[in-house]
Amino acid sequence: MAGTKKFLSGPVGAGGKNRGDDVRSLQQLLIAAGETVNGGADGRWGGGALTALQSYTKAQTPPVTETLVQPGDEVPLQPATEAGIAIPLPA
Repeated sequence: MAGTKKFLSGPVGAGGKNRGDDVRSLQQLLIAAGETVNGGADGRWGGGALTALQSYTKAQTPPVTETLVQPGDEVPLQPATEAGIAIPLPA
C-alpha cells in the first residue's frame, strides 16, 4: 500500500490524549472489525474501549499488547481494511 489515510489525529488509549473524535473513530473501527465495544462508539475512553482494543490486538498475529494507539500505527488501519473501508492510495 503506497499511502493510507490517518484515522486518528492524536494518540488514543492508556496515556493518550483521547480526544472524543479520535476515540469515536477507533471505537467505530473496532466495531466494524467485529469487536464489541460496551457503550458503543460514544467517544469516551474507558473500560469498554480498552477491552475491545485488547481483544482486537491479542487476536493479531503476532499478538500485540499495546493499549496506546498512535495516529500512524497499523492498529486503526487493520480493522478498517478488514471492514472494507480502507482505500489504498496510488504511489
